Amino acid sequence: MLDTYYTVLGIPETATQKEIKAAYRELMKQVHPDSVPKASPYWKQQAEEKSKEVTEAYRVLSNTVQRSLYDRN
Repeated sequence: MLDTYYTVLGIPETATQKEIKAAYRELMKQVHPDSVPKASPYWKQQAEEKSKEVTEAYRVLSNTVQRSLYDRN
């Protein structure tokens, strides 16, 4: 099963805009590649991929029009 943007951010589909923003900020603290400057190249690559996934989920869910379209699919 593919992750939905909601599962990527770890929030319910009924989440408010405030909850979406809070989840995004918390996740980015954990997965941003710069959060561990001495990490291995493999970890940095994985962190970059995860942070891109989290950012994309936030970009869609934080925009009410895009979220509405996303929820319809």
